[in-house]
Amino acid sequence: MTMTELDPATLRANASRWFAGLLRSRGHELPEELMAQTTEFFTAYALSAYGFGPKPKGLIVFGPIGAGKTTLCEDLVDGMRRCRNAGRITILRARRMAEDYSQFEDYLDWLRRISRADVMIDDLGAEGSASRYGVPWSMADYLDDRYMAWREHQWITLITTNLTGLDEIVERYGHRAESRIREMVTPIVYAHPDRRPVWE
Repeated sequence: MTMTELDPATLRANASRWFAGLLRSRGHELPEELMAQTTEFFTAYALSAYGFGPKPKGLIVFGPIGAGKTTLCEDLVDGMRRCRNAGRITILRARRMAEDYSQFEDYLDWLRRISRADVMIDDLGAEGSASRYGVPWSMADYLDDRYMAWREHQWITLITTNLTGLDEIVERYGHRAESRIREMVTPIVYAHPDRRPVWE
């Protein structure tokens, strides 16, 4: 997306129109409110990438299995990567994070390195338990790292989850993680029926 030498109002209009076109081209048919929320996030991100204002807070997308949360956020990341000065955006699968922690000696060092950027955490809550040398994997600790990344560097976190809301996040990760998630992301809901094919 090349939008050089534009004033903020023109850039906002162009970014909004471009992102809506991207979603339509990828087959998304979003409810009006969800379309407005994701477009507003992308537009604010595009403005910040071109030097107009701070980065927006990240997003946590709640919704049932198969609603299209992952695809929506991956397309959002694709749009973000096309902005000037966007930097690296890392996609992490929650299930794999725990598995890799248990298998790879230097996983935490690797995770810290690649997380010095905007990050998408896909399927928060799907990670199983894992440990190495008796030390358990903690998604709550990683969420705390993401909170500090937001506070200190304005690195955005995008999250998709089948968890039903903040109460379930408290149950799984504790009040501290829930409080920090509330500060660094905006919650949105994608309440679409399962899009995956049904076997007869």
